[in-house]
This record gives sequence, structure tokens and C-alpha cells, in this order.
Amino acid sequence: MLGVGVKDSKDSIRRMVENLGVTFPIWLDPAAEVATERYRIPGLPVTVFVHRGGVVRRVWPGPIDPQSLDRAIEAIL
Repeated sequence: MLGVGVKDSKDSIRRMVENLGVTFPIWLDPAAEVATERYRIPGLPVTVFVHRGGVVRRVWPGPIDPQSLDRAIEAIL
């Protein structure tokens, strides 16, 4: 699992990580280049399931609950 901070500062990401107890890595995308150019994300929040080879397998727009996340991961493995 990997998070992407789109148009967020390092300080705001650091606060979010501390407040939520996030344990996975967060990459910064301050100009939204990865989100908009590479993966064509239309809005946030969104969960993108990417294969190890970089192929997008599924896009889940909006918030995702833990059960749906588990089912989506199982479906693409």
C-alpha cells in the first residue's frame, strides 16, 4: 500500500500521518503530475489499484470502506 499526497505540503502530510497513525509510505505529488498526467485521476479521494508492473487494474472513486478494499484486492490478486 502506498499513499500519495496530491497538492499537499510535507508538513500537512506529516501531521496527517501522525494524527491517523498511518504506517504505509506516502509519496508527495505537489503539482498533481502523477495523479493527473500518469493516472488521470479526476478527483479525490480515490483508490487506484496498480499492478506491480505499473498497470492500473481498478479505480475506486470516493471513500472506500475496509470490506470493499479487501474484496477489491482479493479480486485482482
